[in-house]
Amino acid sequence: MAKPSRQQLLQQLELPPNASLDDVKRAYRYHAKRLHPDKNANQDTTQAFQQLQQTYRLLIKGFQHASPTTANQVESATSITEQVKRNQQQLAKAYGIKSSKTLNNQSVKAPDLSSTTATDSKQLPTCQRCGQCTINLSIRQFYRVIGLFYKTHQQQYEGIWCLGCSWKLSLWYNCINLLLGWWALPAGPWHNLKAFWHNATGGYQPEKQLSLLFAWVKTLYQQHHYGEAVNFAYQLLSLNPPPNRAIQQSCYRLLDNLGNPLKPPLPNLLPWYWPASHGALVLLLIAMIISPFFIQAALHQPYIPSEPFKIRPAPLYPKERLGRHYTLTETKLYTSPNLNSTVETLLPGFHPIQIAKVIDNVWLQVTYKQKPYFAREALIGFGDADTAKKLKCDQYPQRKPFSGELMGKQFGQQSLKLTNPSQQDVVVTFNSGKQQVQKVLIYANTTAMLTHLPAGITRLSATFGKFYNQACGQFTRITGTISQNITLFGQQAELSLKPSA
Repeated sequence: MAKPSRQQLLQQLELPPNASLDDVKRAYRYHAKRLHPDKNANQDTTQAFQQLQQTYRLLIKGFQHASPTTANQVESATSITEQVKRNQQQLAKAYGIKSSKTLNNQSVKAPDLSSTTATDSKQLPTCQRCGQCTINLSIRQFYRVIGLFYKTHQQQYEGIWCLGCSWKLSLWYNCINLLLGWWALPAGPWHNLKAFWHNATGGYQPEKQLSLLFAWVKTLYQQHHYGEAVNFAYQLLSLNPPPNRAIQQSCYRLLDNLGNPLKPPLPNLLPWYWPASHGALVLLLIAMIISPFFIQAALHQPYIPSEPFKIRPAPLYPKERLGRHYTLTETKLYTSPNLNSTVETLLPGFHPIQIAKVIDNVWLQVTYKQKPYFAREALIGFGDADTAKKLKCDQYPQRKPFSGELMGKQFGQQSLKLTNPSQQDVVVTFNSGKQQVQKVLIYANTTAMLTHLPAGITRLSATFGKFYNQACGQFTRITGTISQNITLFGQQAELSLKPSA
């Protein structure tokens, strides 16, 4: 049987007569995938596959005889054992191990791994931010979202960065997203959440990372940096999803050439601190949002005395502290003025108590069941227990309003000159019908000019007493009351208050 010509062999691979060696290899890989018996379970393609292999061998042999230069690029026909032995010798020379063996009876000079000068014109990729060339380089993509009114501007940044720079960039872009990405409705929050999650999970690009690693492996191998080439080859084989069959075969062939070295530890491209830092960023943002509400609630929270406690202000009525008063809340009676002393009993709130002595404005000596005990100053109110319980005055009295200070919410243009000739303070309530419209406190023996009373006042009620408590807006010890109808005309109305007998 006559040997087929080169043109006939090329026609079997569906190639033109001027096809190159690379074209033959690509066509062979294509038809091998199509005709492989493992890929065709429904039909028998064994004979066609064997014919394809025979055609490929004849074409390769023809290229070897036609071009000696090209023959150096074709896979060697030697056995795997001989190839491993030969490359183990080259690997030993590359790492500087002295050996008396030579290749083809000639001495071969080992490449210098410490030198960065490449025999090939290709340059190794480096981090675009810090310029380092490390094993944890990767192609990543981060998103920045800025929202304004109804428009969302989303921009992506892609590059080759090391692990440290990638982490810093992801934090930076997510800070921008959390601060500026929410303000476009309705789609702004959704785009912002997607961008934040993408950046927080690394922004990793597996397909592009595959191309980067494969180019890196080839460049390092050509530059005789065999150790680094092995590291990146194993990293390439461990990618998820895995590379295609051709790239896997190239990596395994490179490892065979280098003597199948042990697998090195692979870098972790998403360490634990990456998601932890982004989680902390979210918690910080939440804390910044809700902290004003907590601060506002704390500032407006009413003061409730408790133990242990140091009295805040000095008592408002120091000269009248002794005598009969009441407890503001549950109060412990100690055997001595010391928190570590024995607690004799626990009194409920609004319980009458007799005060005998003040100790340093912090402790009070009280009499209970004919025996002396000690209680905290801040837990004892001023006035009568029954009155305080009725008015629910369970807070220590704070600063009194100024004499003539309007404490209501309705104002107007009416004026009234009000005189309190009594020895007690008075709380005056102005009503329009049955509705209270204004309220004022006037000190004892004082005249106050009220200039912003609302119109329509028909009735006035005055309560005289002692120990004004701002929590309930009334006296906790009442000495007298008056009530009368009034009508305000003009700007010069005057009225003098006298308590009823």
